[in-house]
Amino acid sequence: MMYRRALDLGLFTSNRALATALGIDHSNVGKSLALARLPDEVVAAFRSPLEIQLRWAPLLNRALESDADGVRARPRSC
Repeated sequence: MMYRRALDLGLFTSNRALATALGIDHSNVGKSLALARLPDEVVAAFRSPLEIQLRWAPLLNRALESDADGVRARPRSC
């Protein structure tokens, strides 16, 4: 969420600029931003948002692109 806020506030011009300033790989910034955009219903399915792993970001993103309503409904049905 902090990466997203920094970009929204215009503190950095791009994901790559943010990654360079932090000394981290830009793909991790992208994955972190993808997780920060997850719907509240998906995040609430975990005991803590900190349990959501970066490596899941591409999978969750693809699932949301192909069936956003279904992904949002699954946590409510559990």
